[in-house]
Amino acid sequence: MNLKKYHYLYFFLLFLCGFILRYYALETNGLWIDEIWSMRGAASTNSISKVISIALADTHPPLFDIILHWVLIVFNDNEFAGRYLALFFGLIGMVLTYYYALKLSNNKTIALFAFSIISFNYWHIIYSFEGRFYTFLYLLALINIFELFLYLKNFRKINLISFIIAAILISYTHYYGVILEICLGITVLLLYAKRLITLKNFKTLIVAFLIVLIVFSPCIPYMFAKSGLESWMKEPPIYNFIEYFYLYTGKNPLEFVLLFIPLLLGFKFLKSEKKFLILIYSTALLGFLIPFTISHLSTPMLHSRYTIIYLPAIFLMAVVFWSRLEYISQGWKKGLYLLVILSSTLNIIFLKKDFKSGNKDPWKEVSLFLEKKSTNTVYTEHVNYLDYYSDKKVISSQNILQALNTNSPLWLLITNYDTEDILSSKPIIVLEEHLFHKKFKLLKVQLK
Repeated sequence: MNLKKYHYLYFFLLFLCGFILRYYALETNGLWIDEIWSMRGAASTNSISKVISIALADTHPPLFDIILHWVLIVFNDNEFAGRYLALFFGLIGMVLTYYYALKLSNNKTIALFAFSIISFNYWHIIYSFEGRFYTFLYLLALINIFELFLYLKNFRKINLISFIIAAILISYTHYYGVILEICLGITVLLLYAKRLITLKNFKTLIVAFLIVLIVFSPCIPYMFAKSGLESWMKEPPIYNFIEYFYLYTGKNPLEFVLLFIPLLLGFKFLKSEKKFLILIYSTALLGFLIPFTISHLSTPMLHSRYTIIYLPAIFLMAVVFWSRLEYISQGWKKGLYLLVILSSTLNIIFLKKDFKSGNKDPWKEVSLFLEKKSTNTVYTEHVNYLDYYSDKKVISSQNILQALNTNSPLWLLITNYDTEDILSSKPIIVLEEHLFHKKFKLLKVQLK
């Protein structure tokens, strides 16, 4: 296997595989609850000010929603426009992972190794066909982390400017972007404390972080307004850190070893790469520990999908570690890489329901079923989500008795998101029952 001779062919094949895996399931399912929220909030009929206000009232700043709004204007609120936007950012993230691996190593074979990891990585794949901001977060985190590292390595202004721009953009995309900036700020403090950067460089970076803080300052009141609020998330246990690595790989043991062992042993085998090690450990460990601590002291906020902010660091740590490990010959390393790619592919193709129909909320399926029914009224506790697809008259709990008093049957949608048991709280009887995936249940009911 001559990787150097056929370098561009391997690059193209890896990109093609990565694209197919991400595109394959993009339109397989209708939108789920979070995607519908994004699509309604960023709708082309909304003004920019309304898009911004809806995002700020939610759990994140408005940058992704603004971009999605422009996309929806161009594509006329196409149902899957958000997913294609996520795919676009996912593909750019793939290519830039290759680019930064090449910058780090100056070795095309190692860069291909990084490219293969992200191309077949389960976590990056599934969020590349979800119409939310996760692949955008990965992309900005990748640029943010490694432009800072390149600046720390060569102290070139272009890298510093790129770092500042990426830091501003990721902070305006999600509040976890702010957590990433805190991690990188602590990285800079540690590097200065270890005398790995000069006082002049330290001051320059302090100014850079201040610029980011000033530009982000309009969002700060909204960020702190979320603290102390009730959250759907639970307080996380500390073992989630290891569990998340298992999730990143789609519960693939071989890929888990590939990603976790470097973090466990990197400090021992990469002693000469002090700047790189401090950057990776600060980003990965603090990227988990900061939201973990906040989750226990204030509002629970730690969720595996948000930790995509430090996934670029994990990927490139694995690349550097395995490529420089002297105890394994080049032949065995190439065999290991191929084995991990093969196991990841089989894992995705044969084991993952996430690439099949029926793995998302069935709002679309329910609405298509209702279109065939004569009654025009349907009740759901989640009007905004069923209403996205259905042309029926969708009513809330305040209006259900009034609708039933007409002595006409109506449809009642029960979901796994419900907080009220309508069947026990209202004097109604069930005439028909239809089951859907994700524990959705559609009932035809009338007054007793």
